Parts: sequence; C-alpha cells; structure tokens
Amino acid sequence: MEPTRRPPGPLCRSGVDRAWRDANLRVDAQLRLCQNSAMDLQVFASAELTGEAKRLLAPFEVNSIVSPMRAIQDEPLRGHRFLIYLSGLEDERQVTRPLKSFARVKRRLLTVALYARRADHRNVVLWARAAERALPDHTEFCFSVTDVARALKLRLRARGGTRPSSDGRRIDIDALRAALGLTQAQLAVAIGVSERTVQNWEAGRVSPQAERRLRDLIELNENLERYIDPEQRQSWLISPNAASAGNAPRDWIIEGRPRDLLWEFRRMQVGEPV
Repeated sequence: MEPTRRPPGPLCRSGVDRAWRDANLRVDAQLRLCQNSAMDLQVFASAELTGEAKRLLAPFEVNSIVSPMRAIQDEPLRGHRFLIYLSGLEDERQVTRPLKSFARVKRRLLTVALYARRADHRNVVLWARAAERALPDHTEFCFSVTDVARALKLRLRARGGTRPSSDGRRIDIDALRAALGLTQAQLAVAIGVSERTVQNWEAGRVSPQAERRLRDLIELNENLERYIDPEQRQSWLISPNAASAGNAPRDWIIEGRPRDLLWEFRRMQVGEPV
C-alpha cells in the first residue's frame, strides 16, 4: 500500500517561493552584468598601426584585442563583430585575403568593419569590389570614428561627472560662431539648416531645435576652451592636423563632423594624446 502523499504545507510553499525569488535575483544580477560589461572586439592591424587602433577605440566601452593581420588566417576568430584597421594604401589583393578568411565563418558574423583614416578613391573602389566578391553582406567601410561606432554599435565609456542639461539659458550663437571662426553660411552648412535660419537665431528668434542642432559644436567649443590656449585656437582650427586625417579641423566642422573631433578630445580625457 503506497503511503499517502501529504499536500505541501505552508513551510514547503514558503521554501519554494524563496527559491524562486532567489533564482530571479540571480538572473537579474546576470542581466545587469551583461548590460554593463564592455564588448569584446577583435581588431586586426599591422604592427605600425597597432597604437593608432588602440587610440581609436580608447573612448569606447570595449575590450579590444589587437592582433596582427596574419592572425585572421592563423588564429580562431572570436566574437561576431571585427575591425580591420587599414593604412589606406592596401591594394585589392591585400583586402580580399582577410575577407575570404571571414567568409569561412560568415554564418556567425554580424559585421566586419574596414577602417582607414585616409584612402585614395581608386583604392576604395578596389576594396568595394573585393568586398562584393568575398563578403558582400557583412562588410562596412568606415572613414571616421563615427562610422566605426555606428557599424560596430560601440558605446562611449562613462565620463566623470554628468553632462549639463539644458537650463533654458539663451545660446549665444553669434559668439559660438565667432569662436569657431565660421561665417553664417558655413555654420548653416555644418548643422544642416538654411543661412536664414542662422540669421534668425542670431537675431534672437531661437527655436527649440537650435540647441539640439548646436549641441556638438557647443561641446567642441568647451573642449577648445579647456585644452587649447586662446591665442592658438584659430590657428589650430585652420591648420592641417594629424587628428583630423591631415585636414584642418574647421573643414571637418563645416562638413558636419564635429563629433569626430570630439572623439579626439575624449581620447585625451582617457589619457591618450590628441
């Protein structure tokens, strides 16, 4: 005769509830750890570009593992996103070879980003042809830090202190424009509005979109004031600079790329030279 099973009493139920609650707490903790942990990113670069590659990624929440280019063929590929750091002088064959290696594991690939700070237009055409043949659906070409962050979905490292929020103060657009050495027409091109809009803003008719459009330029000017002597700022803005790929920083501002200059200042903030 089988023993009669007793229904679970209050103590049994409370034990199950406690175990269930503890399990949920462990899962929550693991989820928070995953959300806060830096992404592992395998980077491939020649020996002379290794330092540049590390500086490029310094502002981001990423554990970068920089390996020589030959490691793409010789070592296991880890992760789902990869960065190939190019000098810009590579020919079609030098780009095709690593992409073919990635093609062997394309089922688990998300993105292979090819970054070059500067590149000849003819080489870029050849690279595009190589990517179309070897890895057409997973290759992203990047020519700025912004491109790299977008392609690889990188997050900025947490910065000390919080960014000031909008406090309703009027933005002195005329002073900001003068500090960056821009004409009204150049500022309009840089932020994607009409010259008449800039004129209206400077006349005091500032719309809610003004601060949003000017946010990067405001932050850039704050960094200029923090790191560059007043007598040298205009000279720095118009002089070709290695940090801006041999271009004058003001050219990047007019092209709508102030965020690329901000990355360079953020490298300085984490201890890397601009």
